[in-house]
Amino acid sequence: MRSLKNDTNFSEWVEPRLYILLSLHQRGKEHLQRETNKERMTLRLELIIIFMLQSRGISGKDEHLYKRVGEDVLIDCGAGRSSDQCSDVQWLHDRPKNTETEILTIEINIQKSSVGASRLSVDSDCSLIIRNITYKDAGRYICRIGNWDNVVYLNILIITLSLSDVHGGVDLTCSLKSYYDGFCKQNRIIWMDETRTKLSGKNSEFEVKEQRNCDSVLTVKHQGGNNKRFTCKFLEDNKMKIDADYVLTGFSGKTEHLYHRVGEDVLLPCIDKSSSSSCSDINWLYQKDPSASAITEVKNGIVIQSSVRASRLNVSSNCSLLIRNITDEDAGRYDCQVKNKNDANLVLNTLSISTDPPEVHPRGNESVTLLCSLKRYDKTILCEQNSIIWMDERGSQLTGEGVEFEFRGQTNCVSVLTVKHQSRNNKKFTCKFLEDNEVKIDADYVDVLDLSDSTHSNSVISPDIIIGAVVGVVLVLLVIFAVLLFKTKRAKATNDHNGGKDFQMPTYQNSEPDSGPESELTYASVNHSRSKATSKITIKEEEGEVTYSTVKRN
Repeated sequence: MRSLKNDTNFSEWVEPRLYILLSLHQRGKEHLQRETNKERMTLRLELIIIFMLQSRGISGKDEHLYKRVGEDVLIDCGAGRSSDQCSDVQWLHDRPKNTETEILTIEINIQKSSVGASRLSVDSDCSLIIRNITYKDAGRYICRIGNWDNVVYLNILIITLSLSDVHGGVDLTCSLKSYYDGFCKQNRIIWMDETRTKLSGKNSEFEVKEQRNCDSVLTVKHQGGNNKRFTCKFLEDNKMKIDADYVLTGFSGKTEHLYHRVGEDVLLPCIDKSSSSSCSDINWLYQKDPSASAITEVKNGIVIQSSVRASRLNVSSNCSLLIRNITDEDAGRYDCQVKNKNDANLVLNTLSISTDPPEVHPRGNESVTLLCSLKRYDKTILCEQNSIIWMDERGSQLTGEGVEFEFRGQTNCVSVLTVKHQSRNNKKFTCKFLEDNEVKIDADYVDVLDLSDSTHSNSVISPDIIIGAVVGVVLVLLVIFAVLLFKTKRAKATNDHNGGKDFQMPTYQNSEPDSGPESELTYASVNHSRSKATSKITIKEEEGEVTYSTVKRN
């Protein structure tokens, strides 16, 4: 599918093709004056086919892919090539509301100057792999091979957390980042609680604000001791395309274990109130594991800028610590100190799904191995067997070996599942961590693309589709014109053939030969009377000449 960047690019693309079409049409007109009806029709069909081939790049459906922040994504080039045929493949990226196209690859090599180059790679079939995606990765991706383009739109769902104007409350903002950023219809983004009840309006615990474009805000009163799960869903034609969860954690005065997926935002509460409105008497300390030294991340209410995570840390007005876009490296223990005394002891555990090896993605009938890993503070505490399980999209636990999978067991806090990829049969697999038979955290893996459903929809009408529709109308008119012209020419040829007069079929009579020297000859007489006859022949007037013949009989 060809991507048209703007009207100028479209003009540049279509003008030479129209010139070719007009030139061929002119040549065809000259040719039509000399050739037979069959050759005329063949030439017209050739013209139509050439125009259709030139126009194929701007027709067809857009592919839309939906992902969450922190996941890996594979964007199919659609060329059906192998790694030794990717030298002429170029990947481009158009970001929302950005007029400049970023070149990601040249001759299969990742451009080091591109944003997020360290997270990019090219698969064995020329597809583009992006790891640990962020909302900035949303947009239109173009796989270009010569004059052929394949376009995929990457839409990313993200939940961000900020402090609310409501005292003690927080705002959860669910946003869909896409190429058409800011064009989502009303009620496309909804919130649900842990009982799967849709949230709307306002009550003593929450308030759902009106959706603005592609952002929906849920204000939650943050109550100590209560951990609550909220789910944001994006709908298209009343069907869910992508969802994301956020667990809002309270504090009960003892060490709390928090569970989050890689890529999420986390708010770590400091329960005791600071005597200072600026949290100047608050320190936050981080310890990766029991044997590591504690690192001060926040001192006197201010984030230490020398910290490797400084750009992702923030201190709220109630002195809680906000960590954005968490990674496995953020797992560990966090201590909130009020006047140098420990107030909150929080242990952050992270869950992630990765492939082994990282660059392998299933194609055709190949397989991919998935690793579901729980990162925790104290690695000496082993995960119990069967505490990390896999489930399919029907909610059935996967054990042993099936047609589409092989469960390879759990080692400590890592569970391994091999997915037997089958073309056009993409599936979702869910990894869950259980403790005391209670699900603490889960994560999903979608096997490549779901081309039959979630990747072929759009919440707005694409300009490319409009252009394709116009071209389709033009092609229909051309076909109708060719058929009418063919019928007109054939009718004219028939009239020319019928332009003579009608004559009755002559009758033939044999006569006996006369005796004499010419008795060896046989004569036939032609009776051209105008008597009624059932047979007629048609000849042109100027060709009505009679020829006499004698036949010598041996």
